[in-house]
Amino acid sequence: MRRMLAVLVLAVLVGSCSSGGEDDGGAAVPSSTSPPTTEAAASGRLDALFDAGGHKLHLACEGSGSPTVVYLHGLDPAGSSGTSGASASALPSLVAATGHRFCAYDRAGTGTSDKLPGPLNGRTSVAALHRLLDSAGIKPPYVLLGASFGGLIAHIYAASYPREVAGMVLLDAAFPDEVDLERYFPKHERMTHDEWPTLPEKIDPLAVYEDGHALIGKEPAIPVTYLLAWPSTWFGPPAYEAVIHDRIARYVHRYSPGVLKKVESDHYMEAAVPDRIVKELEAVIAKS
Repeated sequence: MRRMLAVLVLAVLVGSCSSGGEDDGGAAVPSSTSPPTTEAAASGRLDALFDAGGHKLHLACEGSGSPTVVYLHGLDPAGSSGTSGASASALPSLVAATGHRFCAYDRAGTGTSDKLPGPLNGRTSVAALHRLLDSAGIKPPYVLLGASFGGLIAHIYAASYPREVAGMVLLDAAFPDEVDLERYFPKHERMTHDEWPTLPEKIDPLAVYEDGHALIGKEPAIPVTYLLAWPSTWFGPPAYEAVIHDRIARYVHRYSPGVLKKVESDHYMEAAVPDRIVKELEAVIAKS
């Protein structure tokens, strides 16, 4: 968690040129807020706001073919880096070209989605995504593409709705076991439940980790590929760095099969190595 927040804050400071999948000026204004027709939901472009359980979230889809790839973006701790569904960069068109649907959404408080007062957590986040996909007529099965903090939410979604998820590809992603590693950090650097008011999503990161941790052991038997950015961006106290890669591997291997691969890339893989991501998505789909 501390590694992830530090990387994202650095990206805000140096600008969008170093932050890969982030867009230049935020997500485009949705073209419609009306529910799609059955035909539109099944294939083709979709760009609109949909009900997510008392509020609306922005969803953009491209292409056709099952399973649908659903992109879960990272966390924007500073509110200025533009992290949203648009962080998928060129992936929607690349995946659509392979014969599969690609959908990306903006979590509450990001992009053009509604803002919520918070605090939100992992359970509320996956419930909102579940309602959003249903409202938009995007039927399972799904292959979840979770980037950074979005990978943690993908874990919670897969464990909460196992019959809907056919597989996952995780991009240098946060994972629930990180809570166990907080002991390696000085007390004043450990996660607390007091961080959420400063975040544009009004989401409590520690609560999301706790929700994910509660689901350890309930991972569905699905293929998962975890792409680890290399050289590694997971840094912290020496004792933390000594164990973090082993803990990532142990997490990945709870899936069936779970594959961990090092990829020469920075943390923002969506823009850095899009072709590699598409290749790994195709491999997971083939196993599902």
